[in-house]
Amino acid sequence: MKITLIEEDRTELERWVKSRSVGAKQRLRARMVLMTAEGLSTTVIMATLGVSNPTLNKWRNRYLESGVEGLKKGKTRPSRIPPLPTDKVQEVLALTLTGKPAAATQWSCRTMAEQVGISRMAVHGIWRSTN
Repeated sequence: MKITLIEEDRTELERWVKSRSVGAKQRLRARMVLMTAEGLSTTVIMATLGVSNPTLNKWRNRYLESGVEGLKKGKTRPSRIPPLPTDKVQEVLALTLTGKPAAATQWSCRTMAEQVGISRMAVHGIWRSTN
């Protein structure tokens, strides 16, 4: 892959590599782009920096698409776990405040989870967020 850097991008990326105020991931991305612009082979860059080919290609392509700004942060991904529906949260809170389980004096995370049909950690999270 061939990358030609304009002078201001080269200056900015070299500054990142030397800076202690720039995060390690951002410095690594800058080094990937700089080494590619110097004409080093993919194999040499991967061995020197300890990165995989997909990672190297991802950040080189990100630079080509978005320039220096594209190297600042990784793209955020949506959570694998969708948030609980509001009606489930309201059901947990209503049961917590108004009722008690049949065979106990108070709700536990596990008994509430069984009653409502969600995980005990979800119940714990709801209770923790209301404090």
